[in-house]
Amino acid sequence: MEFSEWMAYARIYPLGEDRADARTALLASVVANSAGSKKKYQPVDFMPDYFERAEKSLLKKTAEGLQELRSRLAERIKAAFSQFPQANK
Repeated sequence: MEFSEWMAYARIYPLGEDRADARTALLASVVANSAGSKKKYQPVDFMPDYFERAEKSLLKKTAEGLQELRSRLAERIKAAFSQFPQANK
């Protein structure tokens, strides 16, 4: 019972790194807005989006890996066909 109460409390008043990110984002928006920028920043503008960043990184790595595999396959095909006399003409 006590554990479920703490879970409910944590949903209302987040603890840990998520809460620290929110506090830092609030502070960053105040500093940015006090610097005289024409744009008015909100704390959400400074919140890290770990999942989006990880997804982009994964997509980039996947695309790079796919290109690498294609290059290797092309080299193997060229090597295989270079053994035939007609391919060298």
